[in-house]
Amino acid sequence: MKWIPLVALAVLPAADAVAQAADADTRACFVDAAAPRQIVAACTKVLESGGLPATETARAHDQRGRMLARMGDGDAALEDFNAAIALAPDLPWSYLLRGNYHRGRNRIDLADADYSHVIALDPSYAAAYYNRAMNRFDQEDYAEAIADFTRAIAAKPDYAEAYNNRGRAHFAEGRYTRARDDHLAALRFAPDDPLAYNNAGTAYRKLDEYGRALIAFDAALRLAPNLLVARYNRALALAEAGRHEQALPAFDHALALAPEHFESRRWRAYVLLYLGRYAEAAEGLAQILAQQPADNYLALWTHIARRLAGEDADAAALARDPDAAPPAPWPAPANLLFQGKIDPDELIRRARGRAPEIERDRLCEAFGFAGAHSLIAGKRDQAAEYFRKAADIRRPSFIGYIFANAELKRMGGK
Repeated sequence: MKWIPLVALAVLPAADAVAQAADADTRACFVDAAAPRQIVAACTKVLESGGLPATETARAHDQRGRMLARMGDGDAALEDFNAAIALAPDLPWSYLLRGNYHRGRNRIDLADADYSHVIALDPSYAAAYYNRAMNRFDQEDYAEAIADFTRAIAAKPDYAEAYNNRGRAHFAEGRYTRARDDHLAALRFAPDDPLAYNNAGTAYRKLDEYGRALIAFDAALRLAPNLLVARYNRALALAEAGRHEQALPAFDHALALAPEHFESRRWRAYVLLYLGRYAEAAEGLAQILAQQPADNYLALWTHIARRLAGEDADAAALARDPDAAPPAPWPAPANLLFQGKIDPDELIRRARGRAPEIERDRLCEAFGFAGAHSLIAGKRDQAAEYFRKAADIRRPSFIGYIFANAELKRMGGK
């Protein structure tokens, strides 16, 4: 599970008895004014000396537990959170901290139980809704995640992180307009957040608003020049917009940050294909395919690039025969096309008969593969016809769509 930092209390609230205490250890325990190890030492002295009311003793356990967790001593932190809950079971923040401990160890059910207990004690506790939403987001339960992010925002209307991550959940569900609106809302409250700009850019990409996407990615990179995801997404936006001459150095910039970044390497090779630099594309794709031999898209486009470069390429090496049992997933029927076992019309027929959105996606790819097949065979007019059909379906994030448009441009729009 990808770890995303959760929300806890920046400084635990101090009651009047603590605020007025003259004891230096007590003050040092309750204020985040020193290194975690020093705070742990101060809280330990306070707890060993005794004398504080149960509620304040619980808070001292919470504070020490927070610092122990930062230092990587999770088991000791859990003991402190449990002790705090035993001393003051009606105070919500101990459950929140223990929930964060469980979430960090992928104990989702236990974390959810603690966050729900916080909410039962205090229905306005925005952080508990947010953290429970992050659990549900990670489990790809986007509807429930959105519901909890919405509750967090209702409790805290300027909750930038909740807007941003609710936008990510909408994006995962394919609701790109709502995603964009949430990311823009996040930026109203956190205008210096590079990830919110990046996320807004990805939503704009999906809405085919490439100019706005690039503005968002550039804003992210001004704030965080080494943010790889923004570098990659900026390059991807240029590729999807058909600005391949600019996309190539943009992917190079991403790879300068992370030379082994798989998607940047893959898309750089695709851009070379779109630019008609077939031999370079074939070499790049073959290198990536050697690392990901089960990726059938890579296998197909490596084969296409080799053939367009004039190289010998054994179509028998294409795997996943969909006529074998059990059937292999899409785009395996395209393997049969390049093996000469079916013709383009049969490939297109096999792309049909799905839910409308899936059928459109597959048809776009099928027309792209059919056009590539015809181009390899020297049937340029037929290739142009298939490429136009792929372009008409308009799926800018699909390799076949971008390839079809690039080849049509090279053909002079024929």
